[in-house]
Amino acid sequence: MQPPQAQDIAPALAAWLARHHGGSARILELRPPAQGYSNETWLIDAEFGAEPQRQQLVLRLAPAGSGLFPDYDLALQYRVMAALADSPVPVPGLYGFEEDASVLGRPFYLMRRIEGRVPNENPQYHIQGWLGELDAGSLRRHWFAGIETAAQIARIDWRAHGLDTLAPGGDPVAVQLDELAAFLTWTEAQARPYPLIRRALAWLAAHRPASRRAALVWGDAKLGNLIFDDAGRVAAALDWESAHIGDVLEDLAWFLVLDRSLSEGYAVPRLAHLPSREESIACWEAASSESAALLPWFELFAAARLAVIMARLGTLFTARGWVAPEVNMDTHNGGYAVLALTMTEMGVTEQTVC
Repeated sequence: MQPPQAQDIAPALAAWLARHHGGSARILELRPPAQGYSNETWLIDAEFGAEPQRQQLVLRLAPAGSGLFPDYDLALQYRVMAALADSPVPVPGLYGFEEDASVLGRPFYLMRRIEGRVPNENPQYHIQGWLGELDAGSLRRHWFAGIETAAQIARIDWRAHGLDTLAPGGDPVAVQLDELAAFLTWTEAQARPYPLIRRALAWLAAHRPASRRAALVWGDAKLGNLIFDDAGRVAAALDWESAHIGDVLEDLAWFLVLDRSLSEGYAVPRLAHLPSREESIACWEAASSESAALLPWFELFAAARLAVIMARLGTLFTARGWVAPEVNMDTHNGGYAVLALTMTEMGVTEQTVC
């Protein structure tokens, strides 16, 4: 399926807005953003409503054809953000979800575009970008604001917010391990074997921690999914496609591993003045009222998950002609490198798995 073009989206979306929000509607501007590798995202300026006013929106479409993940649940993302609308976690306002693919060729939803700045990952914020231009105090405030957002999510009473349907049918950590193993199998079937990741998963399964309090997990907790206002506060947390009920430590581990992958993973010095791992853990523990004693296991789990995602992304980029095959992007990336580093630090060898 070919991706929709602006000239196809604009009239259909204007008609949809008029039907669902009353009055008239017209699309004033429509453009795709520079980043994003899963859902297809468009930035829109529209005028609509009973008394038409200019609104800044974000349109998210389900991916066309085979994407980064084997399955997509666009409705899940919308449902989680809707459930968090009255919570301490800042999420964008929503304008509707459309399951009928005949409108734009695929299911989609609309949300409000939040003003602010998002840390860049390509190129990494450790190398260049507005984060590096901040003074030490401001940089630390931005980082801790991100950690505190992850902690806020961990404190959410997900049952009270109507997210019971996200609860797994068994031990949350065991379910996550099974899903990651299935994701790896799917990825390998379209590329090649990844024995390093297989070894990590075997060790994780053999050392799986006992079940603890289940928590809402953002699933992609990182600086690059946060919009910051001018004061360094989090204006919105984005990208809920991997949200689930899991262990309370998953988001903290992902936050730290993602940052590490963008620095050590590419042999790039970490941005000066960013808080250390120890400071980050202390901040999260204070904000969440939870212990991070089992964090190393979840960091290895996060590193393995990231390595699978990057293996799949490398395969996609190569298939689409964006990188040359000889680059071997599926294994030559920050995620794969950080998995190897983490396994070495934790003494995970072939002998320890047996």
